[in-house]
Amino acid sequence: MAEDGIPDILAEQRLGHEVPGMRGLYTHVSDRMRETLVKALQARWEDSLRARAAIRPTPPSPCSTNCWHPTAATRRTQAPPSAPSGTWQPAPPLEAGRS
Repeated sequence: MAEDGIPDILAEQRLGHEVPGMRGLYTHVSDRMRETLVKALQARWEDSLRARAAIRPTPPSPCSTNCWHPTAATRRTQAPPSAPSGTWQPAPPLEAGRS
């Protein structure tokens, strides 16, 4: 989190620490701090998937197909009943702020 510039107060809160003294009393985590953290963690996740895909471009088992692709746009879900059996369609993108 330090590499991504995440404020200490948010890092400590995320790790479950209580911040003692005046800093713990008067420093608060904002929504913007949380959004920055989510974006940083999402970028790290996508980077790790790209690095993993470079090692092995296909998943080792069908169970891992949904999380194997490096971007949310390539995530897959089962096709609706109207689609031919055995076909797959891209999943909708994640909502902002959800992980």
